[in-house]
Amino acid sequence: MAARPALDRPARAPAWFCSRAEPRASTRRAFQHSARSSALCAVLALTPCTLLGLSACAGADKPVKVTPITPAQERVFDHGVDFVAALQGLEGRWREDWDRDLHERVGGADYIGVVHIEALLTETDPAQRVTHRLRSRTKRSLFREAKDPPLKVSEGQPGFGTVHDNLQRVQNRDFVVYLKWYVDEGGEPAAHFHLSPASEVIVSETERAVALRERGENLTPKERVVVHTNY
Repeated sequence: MAARPALDRPARAPAWFCSRAEPRASTRRAFQHSARSSALCAVLALTPCTLLGLSACAGADKPVKVTPITPAQERVFDHGVDFVAALQGLEGRWREDWDRDLHERVGGADYIGVVHIEALLTETDPAQRVTHRLRSRTKRSLFREAKDPPLKVSEGQPGFGTVHDNLQRVQNRDFVVYLKWYVDEGGEPAAHFHLSPASEVIVSETERAVALRERGENLTPKERVVVHTNY
Protein backbone atom coordinates (compact mmCIF):
# COMPACT_ATOMS: atom_id res chain seq x y z
CA MET A 1 0.00 0.00 0.00
CA ALA A 2 1.38 3.38 -1.07
CA ALA A 3 2.30 5.82 1.66
CA ARG A 4 -0.06 8.79 2.07
CA PRO A 5 1.59 12.02 1.03
CA ALA A 6 2.31 14.45 3.89
CA LEU A 7 -0.12 17.38 4.14
CA ASP A 8 1.30 20.90 3.87
CA ARG A 9 1.13 22.67 7.22
CA PRO A 10 1.47 26.41 7.65
CA ALA A 11 4.83 27.37 9.04
CA ARG A 12 4.84 28.68 12.63
CA ALA A 13 5.42 32.40 12.79
CA PRO A 14 8.73 33.37 14.36
CA ALA A 15 8.67 34.71 17.91
CA TRP A 16 9.48 38.26 16.83
CA PHE A 17 6.59 38.44 14.35
CA CYS A 18 3.25 40.00 15.27
CA SER A 19 0.50 41.08 12.94
CA ARG A 20 -0.81 44.62 12.75
CA ALA A 21 -4.22 43.48 13.88
CA GLU A 22 -3.00 41.74 17.03
CA PRO A 23 0.12 43.35 18.51
CA ARG A 24 1.87 41.47 21.24
CA ALA A 25 1.05 42.38 24.84
CA SER A 26 4.61 43.58 25.51
CA THR A 27 4.42 45.85 22.48
CA ARG A 28 1.10 47.31 23.66
CA ARG A 29 2.51 47.94 27.13
CA ALA A 30 5.58 49.71 25.68
CA PHE A 31 3.39 51.88 23.46
CA GLN A 32 1.08 52.86 26.34
CA HIS A 33 4.07 53.74 28.53
CA SER A 34 5.54 55.89 25.74
CA ALA A 35 2.23 57.69 25.24
CA ARG A 36 1.91 58.42 28.96
CA SER A 37 5.50 59.71 29.06
CA SER A 38 4.87 61.99 26.09
CA ALA A 39 1.74 63.40 27.73
CA LEU A 40 3.64 64.04 30.97
CA CYS A 41 6.44 65.80 29.10
CA ALA A 42 3.89 68.00 27.36
CA VAL A 43 2.43 69.06 30.73
CA LEU A 44 5.87 69.74 32.23
CA ALA A 45 6.79 71.82 29.21
CA LEU A 46 4.14 74.38 30.14
CA THR A 47 5.59 77.46 31.75
CA PRO A 48 4.56 78.46 35.28
CA CYS A 49 2.87 81.53 33.81
CA THR A 50 0.69 79.30 31.58
CA LEU A 51 -0.28 77.03 34.46
CA LEU A 52 -1.09 79.95 36.75
CA GLY A 53 -3.38 81.73 34.33
CA LEU A 54 -3.63 85.32 35.57
CA SER A 55 -0.24 85.29 37.25
CA ALA A 56 3.06 86.53 35.95
CA CYS A 57 6.54 85.31 36.78
CA ALA A 58 9.33 87.26 38.39
CA GLY A 59 12.16 86.19 36.15
CA ALA A 60 12.79 82.47 36.49
CA ASP A 61 12.14 82.43 40.24
CA LYS A 62 8.69 82.06 41.73
CA PRO A 63 5.34 83.27 40.35
CA VAL A 64 3.93 86.60 41.42
CA LYS A 65 0.32 87.60 41.78
CA VAL A 66 -1.05 90.35 39.55
CA THR A 67 -3.64 92.67 41.07
CA PRO A 68 -5.61 95.46 39.35
CA ILE A 69 -4.06 98.90 39.40
CA THR A 70 -6.07 101.89 40.61
CA PRO A 71 -6.06 105.35 38.97
CA ALA A 72 -4.11 106.72 41.95
CA GLN A 73 -1.52 103.96 41.55
CA GLU A 74 -1.24 104.60 37.80
CA ARG A 75 -0.14 108.13 38.68
CA VAL A 76 2.65 107.09 41.06
CA PHE A 77 3.82 103.94 39.20
CA ASP A 78 4.55 106.08 36.16
CA HIS A 79 7.57 104.25 34.64
CA GLY A 80 9.57 107.29 35.63
CA VAL A 81 12.38 108.53 37.85
CA ASP A 82 12.88 111.42 40.24
CA PHE A 83 16.13 112.80 41.62
CA VAL A 84 14.99 114.00 45.04
CA ALA A 85 17.75 112.59 47.23
CA ALA A 86 17.31 114.91 50.25
CA LEU A 87 14.18 116.15 51.99
CA GLN A 88 15.81 119.10 53.70
CA GLY A 89 14.26 122.25 52.31
CA LEU A 90 11.27 120.36 50.90
CA GLU A 91 8.45 122.08 52.78
CA GLY A 92 4.81 122.96 52.55
CA ARG A 93 2.87 121.63 49.61
CA TRP A 94 5.98 120.06 48.06
CA ARG A 95 6.61 117.90 51.12
CA GLU A 96 2.95 116.95 51.39
CA ASP A 97 2.93 115.79 47.78
CA TRP A 98 6.14 113.82 48.30
CA ASP A 99 4.76 112.08 51.41
CA ARG A 100 1.50 111.26 49.65
CA ASP A 101 3.26 109.77 46.63
CA LEU A 102 5.62 107.71 48.80
CA HIS A 103 2.80 106.21 50.83
CA GLU A 104 0.74 105.54 47.71
CA ARG A 105 3.68 103.65 46.18
CA VAL A 106 4.49 101.67 49.31
CA GLY A 107 0.81 100.85 49.89
CA GLY A 108 0.34 99.47 46.37
CA ALA A 109 3.76 97.97 45.60
CA ASP A 110 4.31 94.28 44.93
CA TYR A 111 8.03 94.76 45.44
CA ILE A 112 10.35 97.45 46.80
CA GLY A 113 14.13 97.25 46.75
CA VAL A 114 17.43 98.95 46.09
CA VAL A 115 18.67 98.26 42.57
CA HIS A 116 21.67 99.32 40.53
CA ILE A 117 20.93 100.41 36.96
CA GLU A 118 23.78 98.79 35.08
CA ALA A 119 22.86 99.68 31.51
CA LEU A 120 20.17 101.25 29.38
CA LEU A 121 19.09 99.93 25.98
CA THR A 122 17.09 102.09 23.59
CA GLU A 123 14.83 100.55 20.94
CA THR A 124 12.74 102.11 18.17
CA ASP A 125 9.84 100.21 16.61
CA PRO A 126 8.65 100.56 12.97
CA ALA A 127 6.30 103.35 14.05
CA GLN A 128 9.32 105.24 15.45
CA ARG A 129 8.10 104.73 19.01
CA VAL A 130 11.03 104.78 21.42
CA THR A 131 11.39 102.34 24.33
CA HIS A 132 14.11 102.44 26.98
CA ARG A 133 14.96 99.18 28.78
CA LEU A 134 16.77 99.57 32.10
CA ARG A 135 18.88 96.60 33.13
CA SER A 136 18.72 96.44 36.91
CA ARG A 137 20.60 94.41 39.47
CA THR A 138 19.01 93.84 42.87
CA LYS A 139 21.24 94.91 45.74
CA ARG A 140 18.81 94.80 48.64
CA SER A 141 15.13 94.03 49.09
CA LEU A 142 13.00 96.25 51.32
CA PHE A 143 9.60 94.61 50.72
CA ARG A 144 9.18 91.07 49.38
CA GLU A 145 11.60 89.52 46.93
CA ALA A 146 12.41 89.97 43.23
CA LYS A 147 15.65 89.36 41.39
CA ASP A 148 16.79 91.97 38.86
CA PRO A 149 13.27 93.16 37.96
CA PRO A 150 12.65 94.05 34.28
CA LEU A 151 12.13 97.79 33.84
CA LYS A 152 11.10 99.53 30.65
CA VAL A 153 9.41 102.77 29.64
CA SER A 154 7.91 103.55 26.26
CA GLU A 155 7.09 106.80 24.55
CA GLY A 156 3.62 107.88 25.63
CA GLN A 157 3.87 106.62 29.21
CA PRO A 158 3.75 109.35 31.89
CA GLY A 159 7.33 108.93 33.13
CA PHE A 160 8.97 108.61 29.71
CA GLY A 161 10.35 112.15 29.68
CA THR A 162 11.98 111.80 33.10
CA VAL A 163 14.06 108.89 31.78
CA HIS A 164 14.53 110.04 28.18
CA ASP A 165 15.84 113.44 29.23
CA ASN A 166 18.20 112.01 31.86
CA LEU A 167 19.75 108.93 30.26
CA GLN A 168 23.23 109.62 31.62
CA ARG A 169 21.94 110.38 35.13
CA VAL A 170 20.00 107.12 35.31
CA GLN A 171 22.83 104.77 34.34
CA ASN A 172 25.33 103.39 36.86
CA ARG A 173 23.39 104.64 39.87
CA ASP A 174 21.52 103.07 42.77
CA PHE A 175 17.79 103.66 43.07
CA VAL A 176 14.90 102.57 45.23
CA VAL A 177 12.45 100.84 42.90
CA TYR A 178 8.75 100.74 43.74
CA LEU A 179 7.23 98.07 41.52
CA LYS A 180 3.77 96.77 40.68
CA TRP A 181 3.45 93.72 38.41
CA TYR A 182 1.16 93.43 35.39
CA VAL A 183 0.88 91.27 32.26
CA ASP A 184 1.59 93.08 29.00
CA GLU A 185 -0.20 92.72 25.65
CA GLY A 186 1.98 89.76 24.72
CA GLY A 187 1.16 87.89 27.91
CA GLU A 188 4.62 88.48 29.37
CA PRO A 189 5.38 89.67 32.93
CA ALA A 190 6.15 93.37 33.14
CA ALA A 191 6.39 96.05 35.80
CA HIS A 192 4.84 99.41 36.48
CA PHE A 193 7.52 101.20 38.48
CA HIS A 194 9.04 104.38 39.84
CA LEU A 195 12.66 105.05 40.71
CA SER A 196 13.92 107.34 43.47
CA PRO A 197 17.55 107.92 44.52
CA ALA A 198 18.77 105.34 47.04
CA SER A 199 20.05 107.98 49.42
CA GLU A 200 20.10 107.29 53.15
CA VAL A 201 17.10 109.48 53.85
CA ILE A 202 14.95 108.10 51.01
CA VAL A 203 15.71 104.51 52.01
CA SER A 204 14.95 105.35 55.64
CA GLU A 205 11.61 106.98 54.84
CA THR A 206 10.71 104.04 52.60
CA GLU A 207 11.56 101.50 55.31
CA ARG A 208 9.43 103.46 57.79
CA ALA A 209 6.44 103.32 55.41
CA VAL A 210 7.01 99.61 54.74
CA ALA A 211 6.97 98.93 58.50
CA LEU A 212 3.61 100.70 58.76
CA ARG A 213 2.20 98.61 55.93
CA GLU A 214 3.44 95.35 57.42
CA ARG A 215 1.82 96.25 60.75
CA GLY A 216 -1.41 97.01 58.93
CA GLU A 217 -1.42 100.65 59.95
CA ASN A 218 -2.83 103.53 57.95
CA LEU A 219 -0.36 104.82 55.38
CA THR A 220 -2.13 108.15 54.90
CA PRO A 221 0.44 110.87 55.69
CA LYS A 222 -0.32 112.75 58.87
CA GLU A 223 -0.65 116.50 58.83
CA ARG A 224 2.61 118.24 59.55
CA VAL A 225 2.69 121.07 62.04
CA VAL A 226 5.60 123.50 61.75
CA VAL A 227 6.23 125.66 64.83
CA HIS A 228 8.16 128.87 64.43
CA THR A 229 9.66 130.36 67.60
CA ASN A 230 10.31 134.08 67.71
CA TYR A 231 13.03 135.40 69.97
